[in-house]
Order: sequence, then structure tokens, then C-alpha cells
Amino acid sequence: MPVLVVLRSLFVTVVVGCAGDAVRLRSGDGVDHVVDTQDIVAHSPVVKNLLAELGASVEFVPLPNVNSTELQAVIPFVTRFEVHDIELAVEWTETRVRSMDFQSVCRLLSAADYLDMRLLSIAVASRRRSWIDIPAMHDLLPRHAFRFAMGVARLTQVAQNEYRKAIAQMCRTSLVLGIDATPVNDAGWTFDGSVLHWAARKDEEFLVELLLYLPGIDVNALDFLEKTPLHWAATYGHVGVVRLLVDAHGIAVNARDDNGWTPLHAAAADGHADVVSVLMHVAGIEADATLGDGTRTPLTMAVEGQHVEVVHVLVSGDTAGVDVNAVVGVDESGIRMTALHYASGSGFDDIVRILLSANGTDVNARDGERTTSLHWAATLGHANVARLLIDAGADVNAPDQDGNTGLHRAASTGYANVVELFLQVAVVAVNARNNDGKTALHLAAAAGHDDVLELLADDSRTAINARDRQGNTALHLAASAGHDDAVKALLRASATEVTARTMCSWTALHCAALHGHVDVAALLLDAQGDIDADDKATALDLAWQGGHVNIVMMLHAAAEARPHKRQH
Repeated sequence: MPVLVVLRSLFVTVVVGCAGDAVRLRSGDGVDHVVDTQDIVAHSPVVKNLLAELGASVEFVPLPNVNSTELQAVIPFVTRFEVHDIELAVEWTETRVRSMDFQSVCRLLSAADYLDMRLLSIAVASRRRSWIDIPAMHDLLPRHAFRFAMGVARLTQVAQNEYRKAIAQMCRTSLVLGIDATPVNDAGWTFDGSVLHWAARKDEEFLVELLLYLPGIDVNALDFLEKTPLHWAATYGHVGVVRLLVDAHGIAVNARDDNGWTPLHAAAADGHADVVSVLMHVAGIEADATLGDGTRTPLTMAVEGQHVEVVHVLVSGDTAGVDVNAVVGVDESGIRMTALHYASGSGFDDIVRILLSANGTDVNARDGERTTSLHWAATLGHANVARLLIDAGADVNAPDQDGNTGLHRAASTGYANVVELFLQVAVVAVNARNNDGKTALHLAAAAGHDDVLELLADDSRTAINARDRQGNTALHLAASAGHDDAVKALLRASATEVTARTMCSWTALHCAALHGHVDVAALLLDAQGDIDADDKATALDLAWQGGHVNIVMMLHAAAEARPHKRQH
């Protein structure tokens, strides 16, 4: 017979011969053992298939990977127990295995694995073991046998109370008899979930793999937070468990918990790049999924948490990839922006670099308020990020919805380092006007940023006396706000028109008088010199209306010290 010829040629001569209801099994070391046919066939699908292939008249059945010593243990086991005698078999085997040395136990497990005798495998593996046994078992057992045995051993070890022992028994019954695991799904291992939830959360990789063998195991079962086992494995970064679960039949990789989080959200938010990589390679993964309220994708969560490696995985070309330009809500405030906006506004240099290197990134993308990433970097003073964006082609003169450019925003918030960066760009529109007609100089003056004013005033392109829609110069705005250092900075510029007038014909002195800024008024009086009667009267009136007696007195004193020229 061809099968026997091949086996003999490979020195694998284990054959089973049939005599009535008995069959002869020949071990790998050439020893024959007779066993009842029905007993061995009931326990071993491998022997059953060999008998079907070789025919009923065959002299013996070859079992090349099972030695005589192991067959001597197998035969009394199959003779003594029916396949459904699971707990009795476990108890009996525990006693027998206790007297065997470690290597003999491993050889018996290997034989059970080769013969596909699941009851024997479970019975032998159910014995409690110390952790020092594991490395040795790993070296002595085939990979599948080792992982199965470890799963069974962990199931036995963690079933520490009667309730869990009952669940473990249900698992063993399902594994051996192939019956549906619905009772296991319905039984709460803890108050908040099933045994599969618990195993996934605790990184019990061997146990998870064992549970996935159960017919009908619910891989998408929901706990009290509506989380699946995959949610928990992803949350805690258990990449081995995640790999097992995503390969499970029917896995809902995009399942949402009670907060609308998918497993990818969970892994990205907690910075588990290896888990994110596994999930991103799963067919059908929703890489751009938002939460139930339409906010926060896995990418924006990774950016928010400064998880550089996760961002790299999400936008790299070797995975399904994400829409790097997606405009989504980043929190409950309603602000909508891209990941690049968020990273730029937060000053995350490394993440900005990664996002800019991603295929298709729009460096000039607008958020929900028509703001660019450069606007955010400028507003919040992130000069390094602003430089990265400019080098990547960001439009330095792009206006936001209020007409403010990046230079406007940096000047308004007082970030001199960013203003200096903008001034180094040849094409920057130094005198660009926003919707109120204000330049960056106006905004810096109004906010009192004297260091920014000095930078702008020293730039030959700056229109120092530019007027906004109300006719205010930067000096008017600085005087109105009482920023004496800003006023000093502007007065140091030789081109500053101290007596420039607004549309109401007010000078900067009038503005200072109205608002009661004594020090500013003194600076302006000193810079302006003589003032005409009308200007004096107007300034006095404004100071008096505001109740600023000190300014009234100062103006009178100035008038006495500096008599006006007689008009002809």
C-alpha cells in the first residue's frame, strides 16, 4: 500500500492492525499495543482517519510520533473513560501525572497533541504548575501543544472559587465535546464581564487563545461599559491578545463602547503603537471614525496625547491610512480642526514633522473658523512649528475670518520670536490690514507689546503711521490703553506722527486724557511740545469728563510752562 511504503521509507513505522474489535497500534520505536477500536477511535480523530485510509484489513496502524511509553499511558486512558467523562478524567490523570517526571509529562502532551486527543490534553494540562515549568515546556512541546496546554493550565489556575470553577468546567466540556459555548458567554467571570473580557484585559494570551477554540464563543460580547474584549486588549496595549482577537471569526473591529470609542480609539489614545499597527492592517477598519458626538478621531486622540509613534503609524503609507486633512471636533467646545491644527497650536514639533511628511497633507487647510495651522502656531508662540510650516509652504499672508494674518496674531499675543520669524520672510505683508483696517503694528500697540513694536518699527517696510478704519494710528491705540512702554517704543521711531488725528480729530494725547493715563499723557506732552488752544481745550474737556483731575492739573501746568504762540 503506498501510504505504508512512504511511512516505512521515512522510518515512521507505526501501524495499527485490526483483529475483530481490537486494533494494533505500532509506536515510533516499533512496539505494538492492542486497544479496543471503538475506544481509540472515540478519543483520537487521527487514528480514526488512519483506519479509514488504510482499510479494515490492515495489519497495524503506524503512529510515528508516539513512543511505546506514551502509548502505555494512552491505552488505559481511552479504555477507562468515555469522551464525556471530562472531570473524572481530569481527576484520575492528576493522580497519574503526579508520579511522572517533567519530561515524561511533556512527551505525553506531545502524543496527545499528535493524536488530537483533546480530553487527554486537557486532563494532563489541567494540573497546576509553577511558572518555572513554562520555559522548559516551551522547549519540549510543539508550539500548538504548548499554547493549548498553557491555556488549559491558566484556566485551571485562575478558577479560584466555585463559581469560576464551574465556568472552567463548562469551557472544558465545550472544548472536548464541541458543544456550543453560550453558557460560557452568559456567565459573568467578574461582575462586569465574561471570562473572555477578563482574559483580554489581563493579557492572558494563552487563555484567550484557548477560549477562542470554544464553539460559539462570543468574541463581541459587551460588558457593563459596552466594551468588547478587543476594547480592553487595545486599551491596555496587549498586542498578542489583539492579534488573536482580530483573527477570530466575526470579530467586530469597529465596535463602539458606551462613549462611542472603537478599539482603535482606545489604542491611539493610550499610545499603543504596536496595537494601532495591528488594527490598521485589519480589513474594514474605520481609521477616521469619530465618537458619537462627531468629535475626535484616533489621529486627533494620538496627537492630543503626544503619541508620536502612533501618529506615524496612522499616517504612514504601509497601512490603510487616515484622512490627515479631516476637520473634526477636538473636544466638547465645538472647535473643529485638523490634526495639524491641533499639533501646531500645541507646539508638538515632532508630530508636526510627521504630519507634514504624510502623503496629501494640506499645510494651508482651514479649520471650522477659517484658521490655518500657521495661525495657531503664531497665536500661541510656537516659533519652531511656525518655521516648519513656512518651510513646508504655508501661506504667511493667509487671513483668518477676521482678516488677521499670522503676523497679526503673533503681534497681538506678543510673541516676538514668531514676529521676528515672519519678518525674515521676504513675501510677508508687514502692513496687511484685517477687517478693522488694523495692521500688526496696531494690534501690538493695543496689547502693549513693546518688544514686538520695536521689531516692527525697526523694519523699513512698516508703515508706522498707518490708520485703521477709525483713523487710529498705533500711537493712538497704545495711548488709549495706557501702555507707557509701548508709547515709548513708538516715540523712539523718528517717523512717528505724534499729532496724528483720528476721524474725530483726536490726537494720542486726547486718548490718554480721556482714559486717565497720566504717565502716557506726560510722555506725549513732552514729545509734542506746544499744543494749540483747541487741542488743549479738548484734552482738558476729555480729562474733566472722565474725572481725571490729575491730568487736568498736568495740562494746566504744561500750559503755564509753555505759553502758546499768539495767533494773528
